[in-house]
Amino acid sequence: MIERSQRVVFSAVTGEVEPKSAVHGTKTPELGVGLAVCTHLRAPHQASCANGPGQALGRALARGLAERGLHNVPVVALKCFGLCEQGPNVRITPGGEFFHHVSLRDVNVIVDAVERHLKTMRDQTS
Repeated sequence: MIERSQRVVFSAVTGEVEPKSAVHGTKTPELGVGLAVCTHLRAPHQASCANGPGQALGRALARGLAERGLHNVPVVALKCFGLCEQGPNVRITPGGEFFHHVSLRDVNVIVDAVERHLKTMRDQTS
């Protein structure tokens, strides 16, 4: 389980979550783009992102990005987006698309969206 205050990055290599400090400096996000996955667990019987696929979703997204050669797009666990009723939630950062009610079946759709977001940002910087 991820501690509330711990920021972690999901590893496509190990399939595990790693403290951000353990991977800091090993990935320079392309154009600052990343994925944020909510892994917040609320009180029993309350909607929360951790009631869904949570950490498995983070690992699957990291693998999906790696399979497409997007190794410099980190997948970071966040405590909460404040959208618990719509969870699990994933967001492309910075300022990208939000995904709600996410399941493992949505990994390819989200990775497609990351590719589009990167293309848009590249076009804006060229």
